[in-house]
Amino acid sequence: MRPPKKDGQATVVYFHVTVMGLDSIDETSM
Repeated sequence: MRPPKKDGQATVVYFHVTVMGLDSIDETSM
């Protein structure tokens, strides 16, 4: 992975990965 930059896109990608991870955990719980 590339080091984080002072850019909004990096935050969006991290947020997207977090949401996908939570979604996967939610699916596993159900």
